[in-house]
Amino acid sequence: MRPSERSFHSFTDYVRQRPFRVRKQEMRAIEGKSATLIRLHHQADENIVPATEDIFIVCFLKADCHIRHNSGSGWRGYQAMSGDIVVNPPRAEVAFRADSPRKLLILSMPLDQLDKWVPHHPAIVETMLEPLYLERFRDQLVSDLVTRLWTESASGDHVSQLFFDGAVQSIVASLLRKVGGPSSTNLTGASDPRLTRVIDYVESNLAKDLALPELAAIACLSTYHFARAFRSAFGRTPHAFVLDRRMTRAKNLLAKTTLPIAFIARDCGFASQSHMTTHFQRQYATTPRRYRQSQKS
Repeated sequence: MRPSERSFHSFTDYVRQRPFRVRKQEMRAIEGKSATLIRLHHQADENIVPATEDIFIVCFLKADCHIRHNSGSGWRGYQAMSGDIVVNPPRAEVAFRADSPRKLLILSMPLDQLDKWVPHHPAIVETMLEPLYLERFRDQLVSDLVTRLWTESASGDHVSQLFFDGAVQSIVASLLRKVGGPSSTNLTGASDPRLTRVIDYVESNLAKDLALPELAAIACLSTYHFARAFRSAFGRTPHAFVLDRRMTRAKNLLAKTTLPIAFIARDCGFASQSHMTTHFQRQYATTPRRYRQSQKS
């Protein structure tokens, strides 16, 4: 069974399952803490990370490889090098392709624990970090703290537990600082012309790779301010909105045309027919083919 066809309580739970667990790996957790540290050694491979309620920070300990990823908005890529960091988004299935081996150190944190570590902004941390999702960057402090957490987790004493809370708070604070920190925008809501421009562009370009920086540029806002303003206006992230519009368009084409399902998937911006089927099943509890048949009967 593909990872996308089953549910996982957490990213840690997923890593423990086959076929993922055949990879060289080691997990550590500090007693009494919900976050998990995972050290992985990947070969060149293709992989689908399922949607979970965790946000996880990936530190590339050793790497020189090209990585492509697709979270529903089309394939994008970057050259990963030793010292790079990537933040994986919660509640999003992501397909990865890597052309050579890499060693990773991952800090996985459940979303429902963020309020314990970031008490001042528990409700908006997920949205505030969106500009960093799947974007390669460098931050020496974050790298050092994640590495130190790995070392401290080996002892499991009270000092390690105390260090853990402070380190996680510092990591999240550093990430928030990187995207500008909490601040307000002057948008007037869903009817604001800047957001209306974005909605019109999305509707007209669903087949394209609608990346967050591109949508933010259309709104003439920074990626951080755009992501936060969009969530405030529409009650969902830009990624979730784009995926919903793709699903709606696919549903309409399935019902009203005889176009091949693979063509519809490409026309709606999905990486493949199977990629669209995964999302279609999750949202509508049926496959595109069965849905089309039900509309004919």
